[in-house]
Amino acid sequence: MVLLLALSTPGHVAQAQLVLDPASVKPMPAALATPSNVLPGTATADGFSALVFRPGADQSTLPLAAVRMAPAASSASAALKMHLHNPMAWPLTVLVTLDDTHGARLQTTLALPPGPAVTAVIPLEPTQPLAWGMRAAPPQPVLLDNERLLIATAVRGRVDSTALARLTLRVPDPDSEQTLRLGKVFLDRERDDERRLYAGIVDCFGQYTRGQWTGKHPGPCAAANADRRAGRATQSAGANAATPEPIASATSRPARDPYGGIMLADWPAAELATGYFRTYQGAADANGRPGRWMLLSPKGYPFFSLGVNAIQIGNSASFIEGREFMFTDLPAADSPLSRFYGRLDDMTKSDAGAQRGRGYGKGRTYDFYQANLWREFGPDFAKPWAAQTEARLQRWGFNTLGAWSDEALIAQTTLPYTLIVHIEGDFQRLSDGVDWWGGIADPFDPAFGAAIHQQLVPVVARHRNNRALIGYFVDNELGWGDGSASAPANRWAVVYSALAMDARAPQAHAKRAFLDWLQQQYASPQALARAWQIEITSWRQLEAPLTTAQLAPHTTPALARDLLALSRLFAERYFSQIHDTLKALDPHHLYLGARFASRTPEAVAACVRYCDVVSFNLYVPDIARGFEATSFAQHNKPAMLTEFHFGSADAGPFWPGVMAVAREQDRAPAYRHMLDSVLANPQFVGAHWFQYLDQAVTGRWLDGENGHLGLVDIVNQPWGEFTAGVQAANSAILQRLESAWQPR
Repeated sequence: MVLLLALSTPGHVAQAQLVLDPASVKPMPAALATPSNVLPGTATADGFSALVFRPGADQSTLPLAAVRMAPAASSASAALKMHLHNPMAWPLTVLVTLDDTHGARLQTTLALPPGPAVTAVIPLEPTQPLAWGMRAAPPQPVLLDNERLLIATAVRGRVDSTALARLTLRVPDPDSEQTLRLGKVFLDRERDDERRLYAGIVDCFGQYTRGQWTGKHPGPCAAANADRRAGRATQSAGANAATPEPIASATSRPARDPYGGIMLADWPAAELATGYFRTYQGAADANGRPGRWMLLSPKGYPFFSLGVNAIQIGNSASFIEGREFMFTDLPAADSPLSRFYGRLDDMTKSDAGAQRGRGYGKGRTYDFYQANLWREFGPDFAKPWAAQTEARLQRWGFNTLGAWSDEALIAQTTLPYTLIVHIEGDFQRLSDGVDWWGGIADPFDPAFGAAIHQQLVPVVARHRNNRALIGYFVDNELGWGDGSASAPANRWAVVYSALAMDARAPQAHAKRAFLDWLQQQYASPQALARAWQIEITSWRQLEAPLTTAQLAPHTTPALARDLLALSRLFAERYFSQIHDTLKALDPHHLYLGARFASRTPEAVAACVRYCDVVSFNLYVPDIARGFEATSFAQHNKPAMLTEFHFGSADAGPFWPGVMAVAREQDRAPAYRHMLDSVLANPQFVGAHWFQYLDQAVTGRWLDGENGHLGLVDIVNQPWGEFTAGVQAANSAILQRLESAWQPR
């Protein structure tokens, strides 16, 4: 059911209430919290009318009783406001559309909880949390100046407030009768409601001020800022939970070798050891199905990599410049804590998808995590932090330092580790249409080959003799295109990006490589023209930009075959160059792939050919439902889950990450479920959690992500219930593998 309310415009009378003088609107009394069962189209004594949304209803206009007419707006306003009440026991999703007489449209979505009525605020111009520097806005409704506000923080479009024509309220696809109570609808010229939503949301410890959860650091800020010992004392009192007990005694489990390999009885370790981590496939089962893949430690014993990404001491800075109003207690210039101010500029790739629409991406920063470590350990906090972190990881059952972990931590601990190298340089890039981290490298550009060598040499020089190194990831979440998409612009994005270039331009390396390949496949340009159903008479004509609009449908047999072949050619050129360079520099350690997020079958197949392990970042409930297991099984190649997480919005920062669960207590069961799905797939040799630490409330400096997805909070205390569940899951997975591992 859709509700359309015609708003007042010059020359006629409105059908719905439009109050233009915000000064006449008072905060709603508490009595409005009482649900009221009223009939559609009837007004109650409190001025609300009930709107009923029914399954399959086709009612598009609903006149409301007791509507006070008002003249049209005479000057521009910043927001439209509505008094709304959800009288039901469950949340209600309300889609809001505003149209003006010029044909412009604005749209947003409100998540209206049950309980007291709210003032819904709809800014009349585009906005999103990223414009304020973070992925997610603070939870709502929020009580500000005794008014319960629900502010639309993701608005698309812009309308003229002096010429509003229609307000549409819609409840999408109700499966049962839904009721929404609507009160006053009015315009407001003030522009500070959205700013007030973000004001004062971070305390001196970097915690979200409006949230309450078990283990939140109680403060006080004044004492903690003035004296390290006071901060440390209150921090200890705010621990999330006691340290969980070990799951099993050392005597009841197989011994571990120095690298964490499980020393199974009768295991032929001496025959299998190479002195470095390697891959190995166990015996086939009784039905002839391929055996389980595993890693072997340098001593030759089975090893399943349970890792944590981004274990970092100095990468939690968040921008404060221009949004100081979000912080309640930033240190003074003469405070010892002022040492954690810094400056960064992350807008150098402002065209990258992760940065589009972002505000506050450069300038002065503050690192609350390091400030809290200073409070806990004193000025020389790096070494005790590393020792504490290693002890925690081992207690929780992790055996690997994942990608982006501090090299200082790697040097100080005994845990096996992985490294990640990002190939950066002045080489041409192609687009997948999203370019989340910037375009994908053109592997036919000679500058890319030079950059591979330049980036790998110093990293390999530091680590090639370290036997605790499992291997190298090279690059992360590249824009290969979407192999699961039916739209050709997504499926063949990189190939189309290359074909759209002008081959006569110096940077069009991939385009020229593709033309060379086509000339090898077709005897003449006329043959290609017939196959692709395009109008060309010479090869030179193909040098000009060739857009998707000029091409036949991608289902044209010859074109479909060639798009696949060109996609494979591109991917093989990329992976082969990295493989050859890496193995020449370090023949002993594993090439762990490029950490696929978006991917095509051709890219995965090329990675299978040139990488020792194929790595996947999968933000799904489990890999049985979010991974192409059947097609990947045809490759019979080991894989690793290199990023996953589960977050919630009820504790710590308020973005629940890419994979959200409802509550903090749901995170551990979700973690265990994911590990169970990994264990069920015999190709997977490890799983790495993202990440060690919660992100900054106001967004990490890199891209504004502000997720509660860590093992540890911003004051360096473990999320106790979660880490206890993680410890149990990790222990259980290794116990089950001990009985499943069989040599060939």
